[in-house]
Amino acid sequence: MIESAFETDRKFSFDIILKEAGEITDEEKEELMQLSIEMFPEYADLYRKNKYYSAFEPQKSWLVRHEGKIVGTGKFLWKDLSFDDVTLRMCGFGGLVLDMYQQKGIGTSILEAAIQETQRASGDFLYASTENGVADEMLLAQGFELLNVPVVYNQPGENEVLPLNKRIYVYEITPGTLDKLKAQETLNIGDGPV
Repeated sequence: MIESAFETDRKFSFDIILKEAGEITDEEKEELMQLSIEMFPEYADLYRKNKYYSAFEPQKSWLVRHEGKIVGTGKFLWKDLSFDDVTLRMCGFGGLVLDMYQQKGIGTSILEAAIQETQRASGDFLYASTENGVADEMLLAQGFELLNVPVVYNQPGENEVLPLNKRIYVYEITPGTLDKLKAQETLNIGDGPV
């Protein structure tokens, strides 16, 4: 578990704790599920049915608290991708921050921590997908590049490959990785979506 405290230039303070999946308590899982429901109410029934807070392993989660309440989270996972006789370690990042806590530096702080965690995990690149214009700006400002290669994933539990219809961004850790990804006609990220 890694714990950090932040105070932004707007005199807003928050704590970020990085936890392994097994370290997250049942109470925290419930808070994370409620955060997801608040952000995406159209999926409330699905979240409640599956007690959803996470679907992939190995995985770590950042819990962002302000005055004791979880106001944001970031997911971090990793997997090895093989193609063209090359194996690359992909680290994936996803984040949620409650609307009223956005534009306070939380997302950027999680993203910076994800870049550091990718380096610790010997990742070749950090991957993020989004449909959010604010996230696009944040990713580009942190040095991510838009990947203009179709990305597909394997539907878990089914023999189906589906397109990931989101904008895909990559932060290169190992030099030359971005060129290898751009050279693909289609990039299959394995079980997903991520």
